[in-house]
Amino acid sequence: TSKKLAFFCRTANGVSYVTQDVIQKNFPSYCRLKGEDELHFESSYSTINLPEEAFTGERTFADKEELVLVLSSVAMNSERKGERVLINALAKVRQRGYNVKAVIIGDGSKRHEFEMLSESLGLKDAVDFVGLLPTPEDVRKILVKSDVYILPTRGEGLPRGILEAMALGMPVLSTPVGGIPEVIDRKYLFDPMDVDGFSDAICRLCDNKQELDEMSKNNYEKSLEFKADLLQKRRNEFYLKLKNLVK
Repeated sequence: TSKKLAFFCRTANGVSYVTQDVIQKNFPSYCRLKGEDELHFESSYSTINLPEEAFTGERTFADKEELVLVLSSVAMNSERKGERVLINALAKVRQRGYNVKAVIIGDGSKRHEFEMLSESLGLKDAVDFVGLLPTPEDVRKILVKSDVYILPTRGEGLPRGILEAMALGMPVLSTPVGGIPEVIDRKYLFDPMDVDGFSDAICRLCDNKQELDEMSKNNYEKSLEFKADLLQKRRNEFYLKLKNLVK
């Protein structure tokens, strides 16, 4: 339970978090409350390891005449990832005359409902439901062919999909939940149900390819902080401190 977790964090010698600050605020460690000493310390590093091949560099959008949005959801069994918001936002964007399509990765009990919504909004040929892909490499291939990663999620820690998209130089639109504000500029984060916010942002980006270039550059540079070797170094430092406690 949350109370037990909070107790463990307050009393443990060492605590490591997957966010830089968000989880720490709700579950502070002993050293955060009383100060760090030889017996009490904390660290932070993501559990998400991005291998070297996941990093492809920043992108340029000057010659893009069509934008492809992509959302990746492991299981479409709820509304949590925001598929419905993406579909409704896309409908508004296309009604305003912009050449934008979407790819939705994933499968589950809600997939048919989302497909029917797309058809009812005249988006049958504008939204591609590709299903649940078998390997991370298959997902990466879809992301490489797409332009903007969009995740109107209602609840997360720090989503792997966002970090993978950033490593591929993708601009990202999402929500200010969990650790997402630690990696994405808040002006690109909207309330999970804010269809107009997402659609307005997409239209603005269609009209401003330079802003897309800047988002790509910033996201790629931020993603470099999640390289596997850098995260492993932080893990090693943390576990060495724990090891030294039992000498």
